[in-house]
Amino acid sequence: MELRRNVWMDGRGKGFLFTCLAVLVVVSTTFAQGSGRVVSMVSEEEEDRFSPYLIGYVGGHEPLDDDYSLVFGGPMVRYGGGFGVRMKYIGMEFIYRTGKREDAILTSEAQRNLYWSSSELVARLYTYFKMGHFSFPIGFGGGINSMTVDRGYAGIFDRFGGDGLYLGPFVGIQYEVVESLQIGFEVEYAFSEAGFSGSEAWRSRYAYLVDIGRFDPNGANFWDTVGGTDTEFDAGGLVFALRATVYIPTYSEQ
Repeated sequence: MELRRNVWMDGRGKGFLFTCLAVLVVVSTTFAQGSGRVVSMVSEEEEDRFSPYLIGYVGGHEPLDDDYSLVFGGPMVRYGGGFGVRMKYIGMEFIYRTGKREDAILTSEAQRNLYWSSSELVARLYTYFKMGHFSFPIGFGGGINSMTVDRGYAGIFDRFGGDGLYLGPFVGIQYEVVESLQIGFEVEYAFSEAGFSGSEAWRSRYAYLVDIGRFDPNGANFWDTVGGTDTEFDAGGLVFALRATVYIPTYSEQ
C-alpha cells in the first residue's frame, strides 16, 4: 500500500494525470470543431434579427349597433391570444379574440334569455419605435368576424349566425418588464359588420307579426327580426385592451 501511494505522489504519477487531462481537452475541442455547432442565446442587441413571441389578450368593446346598447348596455369583455414575430422594426401577429353577453328580459309571453357573441381571427402588420424600455407599435389588422345571436325563444327559430370582414387600425404602448416579457395597452378602432342569412323557419312562424305591425323591422327589434327581415349587425367601434407579450428564446449557430 505504501508503494502504490508513492507512485501517485512522485513525478511519474503527476505526469500521467496531466497527460490524461490534456487528451480529454484535445478530444473535446476536436469534437466541437468537427460538429461545427456552438449554440448560444440571441442577446438583446440582436433581437431585431428575429424575435418570435406569444400574446395574452383581454379587452373591452361595445358594438356601435343601437340594438346592442338597447338590450345590454356597456362593454363586452373579450379575451384571447395568439403569436407573432418581429424582424428589425416590422412585426406581424395573429390574434384570436372572443366574447359574449347574455341578459334575461320578461315579456307578456315568457322570460327570454337574449344572447350575443363575437369571435375574430385577425392578422396584423405593424411597425414600432423604442424609447428606453418602452415601445410604441402602430399598425393595421384584418380578418374574419363571426357572430351568433340567440333571441331567447325555444326551438330552431332561435339562434342565428353571421359572418363578415374585420378591419382595424391600432396604436399601443408596451413596457419591457424583463427581457422576455412586455406588458402594454392598446386602442383599436374596429370596422366590422356581420350579415345574417334569412331563415324560412323564422318566416313561417314570425313573419306575420311583422306584417301586422307587432314587430317593426326598422326599429329596435333586431332580436326579433334577425333571421327574417333584419340581416346585418354593426360590431364596429373602439376596442381597448391590455396585453402581455412573452418572447420565445431563440438560438443561433456560430
